[in-house]
Amino acid sequence: RPFMWRFYADMSEMELLISETDDIWWTILRPPQLMDEKVKGEVVHSVNKPATEWIAKVSRDDLASFALDVLEQERYENKRVYVYTVPSKE
Repeated sequence: RPFMWRFYADMSEMELLISETDDIWWTILRPPQLMDEKVKGEVVHSVNKPATEWIAKVSRDDLASFALDVLEQERYENKRVYVYTVPSKE
């Protein structure tokens, strides 16, 4: 069995249950690897396009900031949103 298969099975089941609920407002954020330190680059988000890089990352601060923006602006109602950092080319 793949590493962490139970975690992903539970996550998939949770997302299915939430997505079938039509009486609440929900947004699921799907970050890649979370980092304590700032990740240099542009934080991007997409409803349909997950990070294509295996080493995709986002800082916890950037993810929290994005989550607050989603709540304040009521964006992405009933959507799964991928959030990650596109590294700057320095």
